[in-house]
Formats: sequence, C-alpha cells, structure tokens
Amino acid sequence: MKKALISLSTAGIIASSLSFPVMAQEEPSYCKEELVYSTIDLSGNLESMYVTNLFERTGSATEDLTDYGQYEALHLLNTTHSELSSQNNQTSIKTDEARVFTQGKVTDKRLPWTFQFTYLMDGKEVDPQTILDSKGTFTVKVSINPTDTTNEQLMDFVDHYALQVSTSMNLDTHFDLHSPNGITSTAGNKRQVQWTVLPGQEEDLSFTVRTTDFEELDWSINGAPLSLTIGDDLFDLSEFTDPLKELETGIQTLDEGSQTLYDGSLDLTNGMQDLLDGSNQLTDGTSQLDRSSQKLADGTNQAFTKSKTLEEGLSTLTQGSTQLAQASGQLKAGGQALSEESKPFFTGLTDLNQGISSLSEGLEEIETGLNQLDSKSDSLTSGSTAVLEALETMQRKVNEVELSMDSVSQLKEASRSIQTGLTTLSEGVAGMDSSISQYKGKLADAGVNPTELAGLNQNAADNLSELKQQLTVLQPLVEEGVIEESVLVQLQTAIEQTEKLASANAQYISGSDQLINGIHSQVKEDGALRSGSTQLVSSYKEFDQAITTLVDGLSSLPEEIAPLQSAISQLTNQYHTLDQGVQDYTAGVRQLSGGIDKATTAAEQLDNGSSTLLSGGKAIQSGIQDLSNGTTQLQEGASTLNQGINTAHEGSLAFTDGIGELRSGTAQLKDGSHALFVGADDLSNGLRSAKTGSSDLAEGADQLTDGTNELREETSGLPVKTKEKIDEAIEEFSNSDYEIQSYMDERNEETENVQFVIQYRAPEKEVDTTATDHSEEHESLWQKFLNLFK
Repeated sequence: MKKALISLSTAGIIASSLSFPVMAQEEPSYCKEELVYSTIDLSGNLESMYVTNLFERTGSATEDLTDYGQYEALHLLNTTHSELSSQNNQTSIKTDEARVFTQGKVTDKRLPWTFQFTYLMDGKEVDPQTILDSKGTFTVKVSINPTDTTNEQLMDFVDHYALQVSTSMNLDTHFDLHSPNGITSTAGNKRQVQWTVLPGQEEDLSFTVRTTDFEELDWSINGAPLSLTIGDDLFDLSEFTDPLKELETGIQTLDEGSQTLYDGSLDLTNGMQDLLDGSNQLTDGTSQLDRSSQKLADGTNQAFTKSKTLEEGLSTLTQGSTQLAQASGQLKAGGQALSEESKPFFTGLTDLNQGISSLSEGLEEIETGLNQLDSKSDSLTSGSTAVLEALETMQRKVNEVELSMDSVSQLKEASRSIQTGLTTLSEGVAGMDSSISQYKGKLADAGVNPTELAGLNQNAADNLSELKQQLTVLQPLVEEGVIEESVLVQLQTAIEQTEKLASANAQYISGSDQLINGIHSQVKEDGALRSGSTQLVSSYKEFDQAITTLVDGLSSLPEEIAPLQSAISQLTNQYHTLDQGVQDYTAGVRQLSGGIDKATTAAEQLDNGSSTLLSGGKAIQSGIQDLSNGTTQLQEGASTLNQGINTAHEGSLAFTDGIGELRSGTAQLKDGSHALFVGADDLSNGLRSAKTGSSDLAEGADQLTDGTNELREETSGLPVKTKEKIDEAIEEFSNSDYEIQSYMDERNEETENVQFVIQYRAPEKEVDTTATDHSEEHESLWQKFLNLFK
C-alpha cells in the first residue's frame, strides 16, 4: 500500500520523530530485539546480511531462551556465562545473565526494499570507481522500491517502516551541494545530505554537488517503524475550526440569498417576455415603413437623374442653336461675298483652257526630235566603258609590282632582326653558365653545402616534433594552476609553426639545388642548349646573306617601272572624266526624252481637264448664287429655333430644382425609417438576448440554490468533521495499531523491535592524524548504536 506524505503547516507537527515503540502485551519472561545489518555494493545490490539479536530478561526467572530462524552461523557476543545450541532452525540459550547478544550470518533472506544507485558526472552515467580524483558536477539518483509486493511479511515492513538515507563528503573538495528532497548539513569537515522516506513512499532521491577531487561515497540506510506522537495539547485546532464556523454561517446566508435570487430571476424572465412581444410588433411595423420609404427614395432618385439629363440636353441644345444662328448669319454673308468674288475666277478659267491647248501642240514636236537622239546613245556609252576598263587593268598590275618590291625590302629587315635575336640568345646562354658557376663558388667560399643544409633543416623539424610531444608532461602543471593554459597553447602553436617552416625549408633547398644543377648541365660549354644555340647562329648567318643578295638585285626594278606607272595613272584618271561625261550626256538625253513624253501626256490631260473645269465652273457659279439665297432663309429659321429652346431650358431648370428637393426629402425619410427599423430590430434582439439571459439566470439561480443547499448540508458541522479528518490522517502514520513481527521467524513472538541497518563503506584513504575530528560531537543515536558492532 502506497501512502501519501502529510505536510501540516503548524509548528507542532515538526516535533514528530522516529521512535521504537514497545507494544503492550502479556508480560513474557524475556523480550527480543533484532538488528538486521546488511551491506550493499555501489549500485545498491545486496552483498551480505547479519542479524544481531538482543535478549533481555524481564523478571527473575532463569529458564532457557529460545530463538527461531535460519542462520548460516550463529554465535554469542560479549558473554562468557552462556551456552548456545542450534538444531532445525531453533536455537536454545542457557544463561543466567540479564542481557544476552547473539549474531548470525543470513544467506537466503531478502530485504523488504531494493535500492538502485545511479551516478552521473557532467550529465553522463559513470562508474564512481573509475572517476576517482576527477573534477566536475557529480549527480546521484537513488530509487527505492518494494522487493516483492506478493510477500506479506516483507510488505508489512514496507508499509510501516520509515527509512533514513544519508551520505557525506569532504567539505574541502565538494561544493554547492543541492538536493531537491533532502536535508543538507555540515558535521566537522564533512558535508552531509539526508532523506527521510515515509512508509510506502516510492519517490526517487537525488543530489548534485560540484567536486574538484572526487572521492567514493559511504552510504547509510536505517529502517525503523514510524511513530508520530501528537497530543491534543500540542497545538490549538481552534485556529482552524473557528474560521470554519464563520464559513458555515456564511454558507447558510449564501443559501438563503440564492433562493431570493431565483425568485427574482423568475419575475424578470416573465417581464422580459412581455417586453419582447411588444418589441416584435414594433419591429414588423418599422420594417414595412423601411421597405416603402426605400421604394419612394428609389423613384425620386430616378426622376432626379432623368431631370438632370433633360436639363443638360436642353442646355447643350440651347448652346448649339445659338451657335447655329450665329453661323447661319456668317454663312449668309459669306455666300453673298463668294458670289461677287467668283466672277473673275470663271473668266480666267476660259483663258486657261485656250493656253493649255497651245502647250500640248508644242510638246509633241519636241518629243519627236529627242526620240531620234536617244536611239544613238547606246553605242557611244558601251565603247567608252570598254576603254576605261582596259586602262584600270593596266594601272592595277603596275601597282602590284610596286607593292611586291616593298615586301621584298621588309623581308631583308626581318631576317636581320632574327639574326640579332639569335646572337643575343646564344650570349645569354653563355652568361647563364657564368652566373651559375659564380653562385656555386660563393656558396663554397661561405662553407655552405645545399645537401647538408637541407638535412639540417629536416633534423630540426624532427626534433621540434619530439619537443611538441614532450609538452604533454606540462599538462598537470596547468591543471594545478602553476602554468596558465594559454601559455602552453601558445608554446605548442609556435613549435608547430617552426616545425612546418623547417620542413618546408628542407624541401625548398633540396629542390632548388636539383633545379640549378639541371640548368647548369644544359648551359655549360659542352651542354646541349649551349652547343645548339651556337650552331643555330652560325647557320642563320648564311641564310641572311642569301636574302640580302636577292633583295639588292631586285631594288633597281621599281625605277624602271615608275614612268610607265605614272603615264598609265594619268591616262586612266583623264579618261574617267571623259567616260563620266559620255554617261551623263546619254542619261540626260534619255531623261529629257522621257520627261517630254510625260509632259506631252500631261498636257493632253490638262487640255481635257481645262475643258471640263470650264464647264464645272459655270455650274459652280450658278450653285453659289443658290447658296447665297438659301443661307438667308437658314439664318431666319435658326433665330426662331434659338428662342424656343431657351424657353424650354428655363422650364427644365425649375423642374430639376423641384425634383431635387423631393429627392432630398425622400432620402431623409428613407434614412429615418431605416434607422427606426434598425433600432427596433436591435431592441428586439437585445430583449431576446436579455430574455435568454434572464432564463439562464433563473436556471443558474435554480442550480445555485440546489448547490448552496447541498453545500449547506455538506458543511454542516464542518469544524467537527475537519478535526476528525486531521485525526485520521495523523492516525494513519502513527502506527498505533501496528504489531511488530520478527524478521527472522514469525514464531519469535517476544520480538519487540526490529531495525534495519544497510551500509556501503568505501575503501578508507590515508587520514591526516594531525587534523582534529569533530564528527563524534554530531553523532546521532543510530551512529552511537552502530558503533557497538564495529
């Protein structure tokens, strides 16, 4: 059975403590106590178990003592006047002493609880024995569970026994000890953490501590029956019960008020229903008014829009009629002027018709002569073109000869440049040989051998690598604070950089020496590059001499060709002018012939058109007279139309103003009726919501009345019930009805107390004997008792 922890705020509850009750029973001749001492490993697993029995006589009788239980080995402690014999798990002790101790090893028994210890260093699970002397944040978690929930004897201890779990650590090397469910304290040079686990409690225990030199922990777990002795005089319950009496009176008042609230809510709901019916009728009437006013407003809007359109049309028509009247007057004056001024024009048309007829006859005679001249132009232009092409061909061939001579001259200069470059190249190869010889001589004078220098650099790089490995011996000095870690890091970095530089120098020196030797083998006097460049210079001298002889032989040829070239060029240029003149002349004749032909055709058309124009002019002259008469009549009709349109426009303005006023009024009527409808609808909705709310209020008030009635009944006598519940909670942990049973054998009816001591002891370190140990001053009752068995 798992029991919850009880936490009371009164100071008197803190006085509760663990004790070892002695239950009242028929007085035997002796009584027995059992101390079950067990050892566990670091993980909480059971390793060994010993049971120490204390027998104490209660009277003057001297009969033998009888003990039941299966022991692997059982012997007497601190007595010399007693005899012990065991058979079939029963032990007899003959003694005349008042107090007798026995101790035996147990191999087939189990503890009521199982323990599981989990250790973490910096968040990672570890084995504590592998991290000794380490530093970091150390966390311990302890899980306690029943060993066997089906074993009634073991579960009897689990349900009635409290456990005290504790450990300690060196105060000099462990800091910031925190436990969420434990009590921390200081005893001498030790920092302790202790937990009290109530019967049936299965809460996990834990603590965290920061350590600079981790050491293995001791564990001590003590189990004893829990007894809370709390009398009525320990604290005054009236502090709790008096306010509860006031609460009881308040609940009665609340119950009466809730009944009144329910009655009022019913009246409110009925009134809301009547108000809601009236608001629904108002909403229906305003809705009908809103729809009718909307139709009226729509009609006046349409009438106003049409009147504006009519007014705008009449205004435009008025302006147009005014302009028409003005234009007709101008048209009348223009028609009369046109009739008078067109008379000279029609007289000129007659003279023009006669001149065009004479022009047509002269152009026909000119066209006949030009046609004869144009038939002879083709033979003239073809002959001139052939002569010009022959002259241009001769000029091009002579120029090509001159260009070829220029190329020959450039050939000589290019060959001379090539010879100079080859000579310079050969001299450079010889100079390179001399420079390398001087370089090697200076190295020899300075005592520098490239091969040996590269070897020394490589040896230095190897030595630096070994030195970098040896720096690891300084790490303990960094951890102890003798050397700063940043200094060690800088030293390692400098060594690594120097190591890389020495290795690179070795490779560079070796490679440079091989490169210089390879180049020297080619440029020295018997080298392939040196001999090849010398032979190339010698061979090219003969080739350059042959080119010079050829160019000198051809140099006189341009002087002989020059007079011929000049004459051909002059003849070609002059004939260009002659040929262009021939082409222009023949083209002009052809154009003139074509132009005269077109002019003749145009003159004939012009002659025909002038006759037609003359006939049309007479008809136009008659029409202009008719136009003048018609514009006079148009001007009179336009004036009459303008007067009628002005009168209609004035009437449309008055009609539009009236429609506008009607439109404004209907719009106001529509807005007012709609606002009235919206207000009536909102009122109806609000009343409907209010009615729903009043119904909910009535229903809630009814529920509240039921609840307050129930609360009144349940809280009646609340102070007395509260005290009874507190007494029941205390009784649950008092173990007043618990009868202790023997752990070793239920036949041991004289057993008055059973205690469990479960320990883990870490291997002892060397202790400084000069230090003062004050731990004894803080020893608990349990520790003093356990010292008897060390």
